[in-house]
Amino acid sequence: PPPAAPPTGAPPETVIPGSSRLIGPRLCVERTFTVRVQGTNIARVIFFIDNKRVRTVSQPDRLGRFLLRIDATRYSRRSHRVRAQVFFTAASRTASRTHRLTFRRCAAASIAPRFTG
Repeated sequence: PPPAAPPTGAPPETVIPGSSRLIGPRLCVERTFTVRVQGTNIARVIFFIDNKRVRTVSQPDRLGRFLLRIDATRYSRRSHRVRAQVFFTAASRTASRTHRLTFRRCAAASIAPRFTG
């Protein structure tokens, strides 16, 4: 029998899955800080603070990061939750992911009065 002919048609599609990670401070913060999401095949990131939607980022910066700047002085000294919902490109065939981070504003430094004698 003759050998089987190689299959014709398009080569199999290569799927590169999406990945992401959230980077930011995990202790107390005093001033403005940046929370960033890095990864591959990210389409957009929706940021929430204390379950309130604060920003949607559809374009990464020149380094490929999706950024949210947070002014800690606008928040009370209790703990606050940052949630980043990451959506990937359709070609990556990756389901959306949610990352969480907790921050709190540092307590005011107490300065003892100078002894006046």
